Amino acid sequence: LHVIRLHHPRFKALDSSGAQLYGGRWNSPGAHVVYAALTYGGAILETRVHANARRPPRREIAVITIPKGASIAELTGEDVEDWDDVTGQNSRTAGDAWIASARSVALIVPSKAGAPLERNIVINLTHPDAKKLGVKSLGDVPWDLRLFGDASAPPKSHRAKKTSVAPRKKK
Repeated sequence: LHVIRLHHPRFKALDSSGAQLYGGRWNSPGAHVVYAALTYGGAILETRVHANARRPPRREIAVITIPKGASIAELTGEDVEDWDDVTGQNSRTAGDAWIASARSVALIVPSKAGAPLERNIVINLTHPDAKKLGVKSLGDVPWDLRLFGDASAPPKSHRAKKTSVAPRKKK
């Protein structure tokens, strides 16, 4: 399985320091996990929703390969009641239980940003199968600036000025 992670270039693709410090929708702080998406579009959506900025954040594309035979679990929105609520309590509880069980290296979960179709994947770096993961860098994300608003165009809230008719020549 090939999954996509967009990460800050000063960190390695499998650096779990963000999840360890702050936690995430599917983990409490302290967990050695990384988040990725099943599609590039899903990864773009997730990065955009978390980038509270008018300019694109610098990110690198990493393709993480989970080898054949590695165990992967899945939770759906039906499996975890209110998984997408603001507090994230139920999803964190479910994710923490999955991490503690060590039953798989990865957990496929719903994406809030790409609901109802996109899915993310949480990768448990403490699982024995994590040593088998492959990582390939594809370089910087070539952002489409329309996702952040076109800086060269006036904001949409401004109305276009009416053009006046050229004055008539005096006779």
